Amino acid sequence: MRYTSHEAPRQEERAINGLDKAALLAALPRLRGQNVIVLGDLLLDEYIVGRATRLSREAPVPVLEFRRRFFVPGGAANPAHNVSALRGIVHQIGVVGNDEAGHTLVESLHQAGILTDGLVVDPDRPTTTKTRIIAEGTLVFPQQLARIDRVERAPLGQDTVADLLARLRGASVAARALLVSDYKVGVVNRETISASLEVARERDILLTADSQGDLLA
Repeated sequence: MRYTSHEAPRQEERAINGLDKAALLAALPRLRGQNVIVLGDLLLDEYIVGRATRLSREAPVPVLEFRRRFFVPGGAANPAHNVSALRGIVHQIGVVGNDEAGHTLVESLHQAGILTDGLVVDPDRPTTTKTRIIAEGTLVFPQQLARIDRVERAPLGQDTVADLLARLRGASVAARALLVSDYKVGVVNRETISASLEVARERDILLTADSQGDLLA
């Protein structure tokens, strides 16, 4: 099993695991056709954009006239999209709810060519969604006014965890690398971390992690 560090270099030309920037860039084309597992917390980023027209009489806030709404895959879906853009074969493993946000997120993964047979649908758990309210039109740059997070932080049920582990093991048969992406929403826990370490050892898979904090906290 091989490990990499997510810690960013302090200087652009600093070597990372014995490879300098030029060597890393040269290695990117070799990702084409490689099977990569991305395990972690899936998020849907929602953007509601409006044109600021005046101040509200009800509170010192701007009134926005709706312009558009769009969605961007977030959390563990973000690195999955990046690997897919580099022509890697991506196996996404995570949890979504049986809701509109979950359907939107899964469809975006399909459109990016990401394999979704590793997704577990939990009808009792909403898909994590981050909604950003953006004002534009009268400003030089669009301005984010607020963000509303819809998130369930309760631990995953044991049946859901068991399903995740089974899908991880199934995807690991052909995988060359495993990325664990932790956004503290429950998918990355002691069970999935232990299973990731185990399959990486068994199959000599490159294992790397991107965490918002202590993986074992």
